[in-house]
Amino acid sequence: MNDQSTNSNELPLTGGAFLRAAADGELSPAEQARLEAHLAANPADKARISFETGLRSCCCRVMSSAKCPDALRNRILDQITSTDTVSPPATRARSFWATHGTRRWLGAIAAAVVLFVGVAFVMNLTRYGANVPSQAQFAQVVSYVAKEHRECDINPDRVRKFTIASIEDAPGALASIVGSEPTVPNLEAAGMVFKGAGRCRVPDGGQSAHLRFEMPDPDGGPPQRLSLFIQQRTALTPDLDENVAYLLTDKDGVSYGSVVYAWRKGDVLYYLVAKKLSACNKFRDAVGIPKTVAAR
Repeated sequence: MNDQSTNSNELPLTGGAFLRAAADGELSPAEQARLEAHLAANPADKARISFETGLRSCCCRVMSSAKCPDALRNRILDQITSTDTVSPPATRARSFWATHGTRRWLGAIAAAVVLFVGVAFVMNLTRYGANVPSQAQFAQVVSYVAKEHRECDINPDRVRKFTIASIEDAPGALASIVGSEPTVPNLEAAGMVFKGAGRCRVPDGGQSAHLRFEMPDPDGGPPQRLSLFIQQRTALTPDLDENVAYLLTDKDGVSYGSVVYAWRKGDVLYYLVAKKLSACNKFRDAVGIPKTVAAR
């Protein structure tokens, strides 16, 4: 019996398509095992996958942030509008593709693309420092977990994924997802209430799940929601030292309006997300997250 989960009529991914699918987090469990073997034999391809994830992260970050600077926007528009327009039938003539004007038009398009990607990388470097592959991986993961945490409070469709309703069922159900039984927090000690768990798609790694909790605000405000994402460790997951907690924040001390901690125990990665640092710290005490905190 073939244990691969892919359809027998589907052609296996090869070459660049395989690496791009890995960067997009779209590999099946069987393909993930194949990737592990491939990277062991071709370690240089890990950097190629990191580049792909970094490029996607940069583009997404720029597209979701403030608008393009006016000076850059005007420069791109000037290059595009300076070319002559032609009718669609004219493009069918062989002579059209040999004209100087067409080369200028194609050059303008290329300039726009290059400038856009260039700004993406400059903004990413400015915000996250010079260690591009590592920081880019973290940026994509942090972007996902922070957005998913926020969306669950405002989008009813997001909560449908929480098919695990009982904390007693959580350890076994989660172990079937990530391959080993994760740490389950002492809820009573911190006054927390379990609000459900289910599968999710944390980037750059293996199978993952999302757990939600609610707890009293340590500062006396409204109840705080917390998210704990767990992820199976693979060759693509960010490189975390064990017994160290990483505070993943930007220069303003928050990540997309949230505080994000990351740590690793064995072959499972954990990402804790909350709106307030004080709520994260109370959760850390209950779960026993390593006390040593390193900014990444």
